[in-house]
Amino acid sequence: MQASYAGAEIRCNEEALKIERKEGHLELRTNNAVYQAKRIIVCTGLLNVPNKLSVLSHYKGEGVFYKIGNLAQFRGKKVIVVGGGDSAFDIALQLKEVADDVRIVVKHEYARAKDKSVNEAVEKGITIHYNSELIGIAGPQKVSRAKIMNTKSKKVAELGADAIFSAIGFSTVNKFMQDNGITQNEDGSIKTSHNYETSISGVFAAGDVNGEVKVIAVACARGIEAAVHTFSSIKKPYWLS
Repeated sequence: MQASYAGAEIRCNEEALKIERKEGHLELRTNNAVYQAKRIIVCTGLLNVPNKLSVLSHYKGEGVFYKIGNLAQFRGKKVIVVGGGDSAFDIALQLKEVADDVRIVVKHEYARAKDKSVNEAVEKGITIHYNSELIGIAGPQKVSRAKIMNTKSKKVAELGADAIFSAIGFSTVNKFMQDNGITQNEDGSIKTSHNYETSISGVFAAGDVNGEVKVIAVACARGIEAAVHTFSSIKKPYWLS
């Protein structure tokens, strides 16, 4: 909220993919656009990258989610949750409080979630599709239908859906660092100089992604320090317009 008040533009549902140096600036490529910047600060944390379903990788419309924001937006909706672990069942149980129809698509013949969660899902009327995979979605602008295939019988069912949740776990940001040639420490975090600059000139990092003590207070403080050093590398004194 404070960042918005200060004039920062917040782009949601975009994944940073590639950082490249161009003449006089840096270029950040995402899955949706390309941005130019004088400096870049990486504040991703270490374990916050949702694993992506290949069937959803090229979908640009609305209706695909990786976490619950405002639960009320799913009131009266039909929702499909993909995944068989605790997070998938937790999401489904939360959604059942407001959604009309909730279904869980589990790839294997059993769920990896706790028995208590699975039993509660059944008791609350959540449909569980075992041995099943999401193989397609319809709706160029917004999800409207989904195709589910039983991996044993190969039968395909087409279901109405207003939203699809991918809940198949999270991975580290290692791939992003490696793809961009960012030097890492032994624990997988980003190696930075005293002013939080990474091995790529003009690219800084702060928070859990480069800190030894991984708590919110420390991450926020490091973020402030990194911002000061970043602006100082552009203009001194950095606070003068």
